[in-house]
Amino acid sequence: MKKKKKVKIIKELDLHGSTQVEAENLLYNFLTNLKNNNFNDIRIITGYGLNSPDGKSVIKDLTERILIEKGIRYEYLEGRGIFEINL
Repeated sequence: MKKKKKVKIIKELDLHGSTQVEAENLLYNFLTNLKNNNFNDIRIITGYGLNSPDGKSVIKDLTERILIEKGIRYEYLEGRGIFEINL
């Protein structure tokens, strides 16, 4: 009997261009909705922060803080401004 191959189901949230308040609301809603779905791979796009006053990604720091707070393991792809999560 063949083993069933696990199908990758990818969900993506693009926070690039959002304000900090918008990004926080979108991210909390996104993470809450993940519990009701069968997504294996998640990508959260934060961007580089090029439009931030100090050139630092406020959205990246916010996303990282929330993921840590929720106990979600992630990998940050520095050169791409993307968090990858494998559930």
